[in-house]
Amino acid sequence: MEILFVMAISLFPFALVILFAACYNKITDKKSRIPFDYARTARIPAFTLLQQHRDSSLDMLVYTLLSTLYFQLPFSLPTITELLGFVDVSKNWLIYGIIFFAAAIYSLSKALRAFSKIRIARLGIEAEWAVSFALSKISDNRVRVFHDVQAPNFNIDHVLTFPGGVLAIETKGRRKPNVKNSKSSHKLTVEGEKNSVPTLHRYVDG
Repeated sequence: MEILFVMAISLFPFALVILFAACYNKITDKKSRIPFDYARTARIPAFTLLQQHRDSSLDMLVYTLLSTLYFQLPFSLPTITELLGFVDVSKNWLIYGIIFFAAAIYSLSKALRAFSKIRIARLGIEAEWAVSFALSKISDNRVRVFHDVQAPNFNIDHVLTFPGGVLAIETKGRRKPNVKNSKSSHKLTVEGEKNSVPTLHRYVDG
């Protein structure tokens, strides 16, 4: 039981910060709220991806903090135990160290995964903004453009309505390879019905 109490003391600062943030958010939400219902208003380009980017950024922050906390716990436990006058836990230090280091590595892997999602979402955001910029140049007043149109289980990046019908546009993006002294390494090659692009990680709308 003593080791559990020591762990609780070690985690207290982190828990206090989380509790303060949660309470502050709840108090401010009671005082005011966002005046728009984004689900019922026209969306800006890449709105869904912006939400994903925000959520992934928060996940990365939380898991990074957790991994830092887990890494330092094996070193802080003996010190806190000694300050509180409890039984020395150094004889079990290796066990605690393995457990917390494993938790730290797991949290760090989750943070890196969230960072990868952020990079993919950013690529998708910039690709959709580039397409929306091109669509904004349409001068025909009979054409209307809608972005990030929501469906039950998916979204459509861009929808154009015009007298002749409706056009749905799906946006994909690829990162340009950093090839020295090359101006064509990122260009799409079309041969008949086949096309090829450089083999790099790309944004996939999900």
